Amino acid sequence: MTGTLPTTIGSYRVVRRIGQGGFASVFECVDDRLDANVAVKLLADNHAFDAEVRSRFLSEGRVLRQVDSRNVIQVHDVGTTDTGQPYLVLELANKGDLHSRVHSLSQTGWEPSVDDVLNVLATLSDAVGALHRKKVVHRDLTPGNLLIKSSDELSTVEVNSEQRRLVEPNERLLVADLGLAKNVGAGTELSILAGTPGFSAPEQLRHGKVTKKVDVYAGAKIVEWLLGFASDQSPWKSRILAGLQPALATDPNQRPDSLNVVQVSINDLLAMSSSQSPQPSTGVHPPPQPPQVKWSSSTPPPPTETQLVKQPSDSSAIKRWLPMLLSAVVVVAIVVGFVTLREQDTQPESVGENLGRIVQVENGSQVTVTGPERIPVDRTGRFVAAAPEGSEFVWRTSDGVVMSRTGVAELRGAEPGRLRVEVEVTFPSEEQVVVVYPFEVIAQENGE
Repeated sequence: MTGTLPTTIGSYRVVRRIGQGGFASVFECVDDRLDANVAVKLLADNHAFDAEVRSRFLSEGRVLRQVDSRNVIQVHDVGTTDTGQPYLVLELANKGDLHSRVHSLSQTGWEPSVDDVLNVLATLSDAVGALHRKKVVHRDLTPGNLLIKSSDELSTVEVNSEQRRLVEPNERLLVADLGLAKNVGAGTELSILAGTPGFSAPEQLRHGKVTKKVDVYAGAKIVEWLLGFASDQSPWKSRILAGLQPALATDPNQRPDSLNVVQVSINDLLAMSSSQSPQPSTGVHPPPQPPQVKWSSSTPPPPTETQLVKQPSDSSAIKRWLPMLLSAVVVVAIVVGFVTLREQDTQPESVGENLGRIVQVENGSQVTVTGPERIPVDRTGRFVAAAPEGSEFVWRTSDGVVMSRTGVAELRGAEPGRLRVEVEVTFPSEEQVVVVYPFEVIAQENGE
């Protein structure tokens, strides 16, 4: 596709180009017949006569026409230009995408609220559920493919009015870009390798295998990515992370069948937290309940605690209860340890070469950073920082962009060259240390 801006696409008057990729460009246009602004996705002229690409492009329009969800972008029309380029006319999402919104707000010190996170999860659950009911798998759910549109409808989610909302009450979040969507009802689960590293399921990138479980994984990764911008001190963060665990399983057979299951589990965990208010002292305090994660049918559920009643006064009764008390303590320790481990290792293994390690000590407190020394272009490197419990992390790229506020950060190589990431660690003592980790992005060899 040339860089010249067309004046019209079919009967639609072009205002500006709002996006461009290798296969298509998206333009904001005016439908003069209805006096309405729309988005027109135009297949690149150099692909217009490629039968496979053309078929996949038009398939996106057919998929969107079939799906009935207010959280999936709608297609209004399809057509072909005089030069033979097919186009789709879509509803215009005029407020950008979730990735850009989050990074823009984070530069102002903003952090997502629990309502922000639940709103994104609810949108994904509804949209992905609508796609799956039509036996369609998106295959490329990312924050950049969640678009924001002005809406006359008011959100039913109530949030703290003193904090900037991620998605305002007069805005709507839409799942878009179904260019890689696949109809798994056609009889095969195998496909070409496709998706975005960091959000695509491990089996999708390794084997090209496509089931609806890849969307469950990607949706959970988007929520986990958003949680990376929330303070570790937020009391709800660890519970939401615990609720995401089944959906982030490496083995797709261990994942729930839908994001709705994940949504229900997280709501239950948060409701459990809010209901645990202080009770009048009776001399006996029941142990805290562990997070109750809803698992898929193929995964055995975690053990539950025995509810304690008023402690008997006789010694024989105490002996009967003692084993149960010890079991409850063990269950709590296991669950807490599992959640802590997951917070430290929330990403699949990323691609890189020659794992490096940097250790820095500040007044007796040690920070260890591990990561690849070389990352091939278009592959993702994973960097992990270990520091004393209670430390806070801020990862920045070479140009100062904040990548993550957890102990893990991922960076995708764009072009060959020497780069660096730095992590600013604030210890519980309020002392700070900055660790700089240099690495190199290398060109992929032919055939990779």
